Amino acid sequence: MDSRVKLEGFFLIEVKDSSTVDVECGKVKVGEQEFMVDMIRRKGMSADFLPAKVYLDGKEIWNFPSEKYSGIARLLFIHNEYVLVFINKNRQVENVVPLADLPKIRKIYVNGRKMLIGGRGVYELFKFKAAAAKQLKLEYLKTNEEQTFIQLNNKLESEKKEAARIARADERKRWLDLVFSRPEVNGYSEEGGKYYGTPIVEGEWQKLPDGSRVVLVETYNDEDNTHGDLIEAFFVKKGHNGRPEKKGAKIVFAKRPEKEEPVIEAKGVEFFKIDSAVVEACIFCKEDIASLNNAGLNSGTYVALEGADDQGRYQILRLSEGKSEPVGIFTPYKV
Repeated sequence: MDSRVKLEGFFLIEVKDSSTVDVECGKVKVGEQEFMVDMIRRKGMSADFLPAKVYLDGKEIWNFPSEKYSGIARLLFIHNEYVLVFINKNRQVENVVPLADLPKIRKIYVNGRKMLIGGRGVYELFKFKAAAAKQLKLEYLKTNEEQTFIQLNNKLESEKKEAARIARADERKRWLDLVFSRPEVNGYSEEGGKYYGTPIVEGEWQKLPDGSRVVLVETYNDEDNTHGDLIEAFFVKKGHNGRPEKKGAKIVFAKRPEKEEPVIEAKGVEFFKIDSAVVEACIFCKEDIASLNNAGLNSGTYVALEGADDQGRYQILRLSEGKSEPVGIFTPYKV
């Protein structure tokens, strides 16, 4: 026989209808525990069945009449548990009791008002109450204890957030003190410009204050203040979106790059007979001679000036000690 009880997980065991009421006895499972439940409604009505009694291990552990409650009780499946939900005459969810708590709870009276202790905490029960109200599309009634608890819980959460904020600020200060205690490093651009700043590695510069002058390095060891190769120097600046950006970034090296000597191109090369010896001489224009001297060509090297005369002769110079000494006019020596 199919159950008339509309409750997820309710397994019908026996029907005990009478002339005045419909009664279904079934069971529900919570974890490893199985609860027997008598569900009841008035005869001839299509309303939902309401919980009347609850048993565990063959022993009755709850019944509705003993509650002496002026409203009604419902049995709902909430957060993977079965929960007794008490609804007052104003159609407000007033209280909840999970079936799993029934063997644990005890009734006490505080200032003449009944309270249940030994089960879930105030906050967990409040979450069941709010979920039950949402499921039934009703409002819920906050008890004085729940209102106080929510206020205190909000206060505690605020205190935790503030403590966490202070801890993060302290940790950031310690880290910044460590970073800015590192000795500055110098680097040089390809053009020979000198740059300096606090050595940092990738992933660190984004955490630095606006305006920090840094030199990005491959690695850094804070124990002995040694670092890897230099990468680039720049300032940390906040962009339009508030995110840190590199400003004035320049690739840098640990040593100043040596300037490449200008390339002086010879116009040709000829052989000449000078002082009874065959001499090879490159041909340069007159304007290149000073550059050759400056480039260090001062060991007595012979060079020929561009522009042979009408007889095909070239003026030969000898470069020595920063000077260009005329040797004479010579005709190329041919085979």
